Amino acid sequence: MAFVQVALPVLCTSGPFVASSTSRKSELGTRFFGRRTPSKTNGTRVFVAEGLDVQMAIGSKKVLLVNTESGGHTFIGDYLVRDLINAGHDVTVFKKGKKPATRILPFQTTVEYQKIVSALNVVTGDPSNAQELMDHLGSKRFDVVIDNNGKDVPETEALVQATKHSNPHFVYVSSAGMYKSTDQMPHIEGDPVDVKSGKFLTEQMLAKSGLPFTHLRPVYVFGPLNYRDVENWFFDRIASGRVVPIPGTGAQITNLGHVEDMCSAISAVIDKPEISAGKIYNVSGRKYCTLDALARLCGEAVGVEAQIVHYDPKKFSFGKGKAFPLRDKHFYVSTDKLVRELDWFSAHGLVDGLSESYLYYKTAGRPKNVDFSIDDQILNALSATV
Repeated sequence: MAFVQVALPVLCTSGPFVASSTSRKSELGTRFFGRRTPSKTNGTRVFVAEGLDVQMAIGSKKVLLVNTESGGHTFIGDYLVRDLINAGHDVTVFKKGKKPATRILPFQTTVEYQKIVSALNVVTGDPSNAQELMDHLGSKRFDVVIDNNGKDVPETEALVQATKHSNPHFVYVSSAGMYKSTDQMPHIEGDPVDVKSGKFLTEQMLAKSGLPFTHLRPVYVFGPLNYRDVENWFFDRIASGRVVPIPGTGAQITNLGHVEDMCSAISAVIDKPEISAGKIYNVSGRKYCTLDALARLCGEAVGVEAQIVHYDPKKFSFGKGKAFPLRDKHFYVSTDKLVRELDWFSAHGLVDGLSESYLYYKTAGRPKNVDFSIDDQILNALSATV
């Protein structure tokens, strides 16, 4: 397999990330290992990673995917394995426990699934155990490492130590949840973030690691096989003939990104490392909607008009329970940078994506014993005030 070495100067800050695309230069046959130089920019301490090396494989790449076992990003790995293998890459999944390395996708035939499984390399171990990572991966070489697991610095740092000998392009699935509330929306890369967030601290560690890195910040990922309470929370209530309780006015704006669009963004990143390395990209759908509109669109997917009520969450105490799955504020991002730099586009609209999700919801089913006790607490309180 042939490689092209690309010299890429990048700039990362101890606050929101800043990168200069105008200063990017490429040089065939030249290797840079990344020397970090502290300096000052507008009073902010920065680290300049001078000439981070990017190994750009022409054709197939050896890709390591470390996928999470739980959380809203779990099903990203199932779709991503399919896409990477179909693109001709040599894919290894590092997984924990007895669960399959990848699950059959909705509407995928058994023959198609078996083709993917037979082409997949699987390593079993505990991704939170630094020694196991080193034992299993320390002698292997990868062109790309995709971390869809790490939520805090120690987890991802252990993966960096186990794979850095091959200087891979390290792609980190981060989160837009780190952005601080602002009066200027949508969120763009470089907006103020919660500097105590585990995801942000992990991004900072990677930016100082000397490896070529890319961070992806999704909002809410949805689509078939999603077991998290995103679209399914609305389906549970609408399909059961229940009222949908939404906090506040319901005018809070958000955006959702389809899982296949998330995977195509990851593919775009690894296909164009000479552009994507040293960068942060927001990922989500191309359309925004209010929380009330999302409920109505989910109702359209179900074929039933959503019945919505609003409540003031400050008047309730739910203990450890969660009354609503999405943030009770404006929370949406711009993907202009991803579109502009990597020619990415969101192939799935919200309406067709939700319809596809509900079709899977009906065929695969959700737990029949959905707990509506918090809904009832809200509805009983609202009834008492009428």
